[in-house]
Amino acid sequence: MDIETTKPSVSRINNYLLGGNHNFEIDSIAADQFTQLAAILPRWMRLNRLFVYFAVEQLVAAGLNHYIGLARGIPTQGYLHTRLPETSVPIYMNPTTAPELMMGGMFEKPVT
Repeated sequence: MDIETTKPSVSRINNYLLGGNHNFEIDSIAADQFTQLAAILPRWMRLNRLFVYFAVEQLVAAGLNHYIGLARGIPTQGYLHTRLPETSVPIYMNPTTAPELMMGGMFEKPVT
């Protein structure tokens, strides 16, 4: 399966903005252009991630530890299942982006 690298991917832009390395030059260029329009964008992305951590930590404290991750495409820096390993987080990923990256060896191990 070939990875589309001539057009930016929302998943990979998100990964770039969160400090990940599962992206390509075209994605970082697009992310930088978005950031020029809204300089606060990378901070918003990090704050959104922190909110998800906080919300799930509260649910875990209440005894709930199974979630469905509705992902934008690929797991990225500090994804929920790595932050809270005691939880069960099956992930639904964008079928047009995630499989090609995982099959292309961009991840050290398969993501479930």
